[in-house]
Amino acid sequence: MRSTRLVLSCAALLAAVPHAAAAQQAAEQSLVSLFMEACTGEGQIGDAVLAHISELTDWTEVPDVTVDVAAMAQVPNQLMPQTAFRQPESVRQWQRTVEGKQVSLVFATFPQGSVHRNVCAIVVPEVRNAGVYLPSLREALTPMSMSARFTDLPHYQEFAGRTRDMRRVRAEIFTRSRALPTGRNTMHLYIAFD
Repeated sequence: MRSTRLVLSCAALLAAVPHAAAAQQAAEQSLVSLFMEACTGEGQIGDAVLAHISELTDWTEVPDVTVDVAAMAQVPNQLMPQTAFRQPESVRQWQRTVEGKQVSLVFATFPQGSVHRNVCAIVVPEVRNAGVYLPSLREALTPMSMSARFTDLPHYQEFAGRTRDMRRVRAEIFTRSRALPTGRNTMHLYIAFD
């Protein structure tokens, strides 16, 4: 009797594993899709992204910006100076709830001569590991002529390339972001354009 219950318990546990894996994969794809739809929707880049974001009805603009845009550049990497996002001309923020988490969407504009003129990002609290999002993000960025760059950090990946009109574009995912004051398990996904 006891072994029968043990076998049934193991069988139930094994049956739940594929369901949990499928749920995790759907969550990964939904956050990457959310990021791509908001920050590159319909292939728009730069200032056109801001106009696109303003038309999104699922997002609510908030009057006070709580995302620290400058903190998103504080990842040790070769392509981006840590001061890159320090002095934005303007920053706007929107929010919505996704899978029980308050997700922020941020669009920042920087002065002429900055490393990048526009940055669009989503910031998600309570995400422990970027690794599970990498396949979906890599697949989404490849059509934009962006490729992954080498990194030896387990919670971080950067992508870079050029648009068809030869403008530089860069994206990054990091799950130890300091963009929110809520702790170290915050993930940011951003794309930056010339």
